[in-house]
Amino acid sequence: TAAGYNGVGGNGMFTQFHDTYNGQYLSILIPGKQCFDLVVAWTALLGFPRIFPYASAYQIWTEFDPAVQGLYLTKIPRTDTNYPQIGDIVVWSPSLNGGAGHTGVATGTGNSGAFFSFDQNFPVGSPCHDQLHDYGSVYGWLRPTLGIPSEPTASEFTVNFKYKIFKNNLGL
Repeated sequence: TAAGYNGVGGNGMFTQFHDTYNGQYLSILIPGKQCFDLVVAWTALLGFPRIFPYASAYQIWTEFDPAVQGLYLTKIPRTDTNYPQIGDIVVWSPSLNGGAGHTGVATGTGNSGAFFSFDQNFPVGSPCHDQLHDYGSVYGWLRPTLGIPSEPTASEFTVNFKYKIFKNNLGL
């Protein structure tokens, strides 16, 4: 796994992401302010290209391609004995949220019965925040696998993140 965000050597990258956007709305895709925007922002910060060309959150799981998303993420199905780690992208089936499913970024707090993720638009209309979930409708999670550069300073984080989002919006 990638040091720098997942507890191995600290969780600075996720903490900065969380602290920057907690209570805020992220609007990257159209129509914006969706759960998917948060995950696109997280993967952009990790330095990934736009790897989720989907319309609905559940497709992050069902359309996962080892030759594309698998270059950056490990697909981990939910079982009764595992739970997501900090920075994992959790994906819910279409049985949640009227067919679109849901996605969020695990905070690293949880156990085999429940966990917290950093979510947007859950409940509907809510800004980025920590949300307690049980495992109902959870397909599993995607764990980033590439190494992450050393943790940025707060000013580098803000500038680099905004630049990455700008580049991704242009398809670069």
